[in-house]
Amino acid sequence: MKKLFLYIFFGLMISNIGFTEINDVYYCEMDRISKTTDKEMREYRNQKFKFKRNQNNIEFGSGGFFDDYETQVLKNSGEYFWGGSEWDRFIYLEGKFVFSNLLNTNLDNEDPRHQIVSIVATCELF
Repeated sequence: MKKLFLYIFFGLMISNIGFTEINDVYYCEMDRISKTTDKEMREYRNQKFKFKRNQNNIEFGSGGFFDDYETQVLKNSGEYFWGGSEWDRFIYLEGKFVFSNLLNTNLDNEDPRHQIVSIVATCELF
């Protein structure tokens, strides 16, 4: 009987992972945001953001770095989902959101700007 109680107790403790669903809204706060170029690395002030998880994409709210941005979800598996496009990728796993964006431009035939934007955030399900 004690073993049964322990199994039920531990099952309930981790069961919130199984209850995440499509159409959930996540509220996140960046732990770190940085931009690395071919000349320097910069860190920026952390921001708060939210996104809605849909079956085939995630939609961000207005304001901040992700201002009304939308990107494709390629894999859904409970509290693990990931996706992106040709030049960006994200992964969400049990409360952590990681995002990277690559950019390689040559403006007006000047020195090319190769850059990577990296974001790590902690999120909560609303």
